[in-house]
Amino acid sequence: MRANCKSSPLLAFLCCLGFTTLIIKGAPSNHSTHPKELLKGYAKAYYQEKAGNQKLAKTSYQNLTRTDPRSFHLHSKYLSHLTGEERLQERQIFAAAQPESVTAWLGIADEISQHFYRSPKHQKLAIESLRKALLLHPHHEEAIRRLFHVLEESSMLETSRELLENELLSEASNSSRDLMLASLVRSHFDSKEPRYRSEQTRLYKRAFSKASARPDIARTCSDYYRKLGDLKQAILTLEAHRQANPSSLELRTRLALLYLRSGQEQKALSELHLLIEIHPELISAHQALAHHYKQTGQQKESLSHQAILLPLQKKRAPAYIQLSKDFRAIGQAHQAKLLLKKALFESPDSTPLMIELVVAAQEDNDSELAKGLLKKLEQKGVDPSTLKNSSFQESRAVALIKSGDFEQAEAALRTAIRTYRHDQPKKAAHAMLQLADLWDQQKIHPGAAKSLRKRAHQLEKK
Repeated sequence: MRANCKSSPLLAFLCCLGFTTLIIKGAPSNHSTHPKELLKGYAKAYYQEKAGNQKLAKTSYQNLTRTDPRSFHLHSKYLSHLTGEERLQERQIFAAAQPESVTAWLGIADEISQHFYRSPKHQKLAIESLRKALLLHPHHEEAIRRLFHVLEESSMLETSRELLENELLSEASNSSRDLMLASLVRSHFDSKEPRYRSEQTRLYKRAFSKASARPDIARTCSDYYRKLGDLKQAILTLEAHRQANPSSLELRTRLALLYLRSGQEQKALSELHLLIEIHPELISAHQALAHHYKQTGQQKESLSHQAILLPLQKKRAPAYIQLSKDFRAIGQAHQAKLLLKKALFESPDSTPLMIELVVAAQEDNDSELAKGLLKKLEQKGVDPSTLKNSSFQESRAVALIKSGDFEQAEAALRTAIRTYRHDQPKKAAHAMLQLADLWDQQKIHPGAAKSLRKRAHQLEKK
């Protein structure tokens, strides 16, 4: 019987609270409580709970469950106020009130597995409950799986083996059940034994044949063959899945990775590039390509895919800065500049991004951009001369030289030379040569310029 929310202001209010789905199911025939009275009782318990009076709420929910012991909703609310043995007893009362409910008997086993799994007495109760569930629903997947594990935990190995053997002989079959049985075979028997290896393979094949379009089934079956070392069958499984479900893009990426593992590079790259055409923001495909190109020494291609990944993965400024340095390290200052400009568009007040963009812009011969960024930094109250970033100071020096500020340029180059790390001799040498050129340009310090060049050439050989 469904309560009519229009029949009273209280019921209308309960409907607004989201209780329109509260259905009072078949109370015992000797009880005449009207659904309205049950809803009023529920409202009372609800407000007691919200007011923080858990003791009164617990009593109210208990009374309601005794009035309607078959209501799963009331049963769940009362359970939330119970602990330990009380919860288990309530589970048993609920199951006794509706012995035809598989869910009720599974609930008893769940309670025991969570709180009483070390107790032989309770494990026996769990076994009895699960057997009742199986009488109601033979071959029920969850009941079989849980009963098997309880029997194992209770050291009833022969009984668990008999249960599994009977289920393997059964004609009842669906994909999830087959995979469940395969996992039980793997956990109970030595999977290296030919008979059980054959049994597992049969179950995986049957599971996939019935649901080749399901990504979860396809991946599980493919992974089984891959772990066996049967890469060919793992690939064939995912190819069949692709045909049955072309929109399963993540598993198509996985198929491409298996192509790579089996030496079929061209097939893999074709598949990955096709996936990106279909879905330009497919993270797994870009990751696969970035990794493959890095492994094969194709740094520019690898970094290009890493650059696409940064916004997709919502990376912050440090990731952009590191990738820009990687681009510059292979002579791709223009790509570094574009990457940082995109990052700065999203975070226009980021000082670290501005500093790195000055470097990238200068290396890309974009002096105007570098000069504009230096002005912006000054407007933000940042004194560029105090920054201990050697690459930035060297790039700043170039901009200052072009604007004719030789004194500040010399100071910047001196800072750059001083702050380059010991493991960066070639970079320090480059800054030294720039400083020597600056002195020559001004026709000052000829002796010092000569000595500086000599030192720079020594560092270049390191």
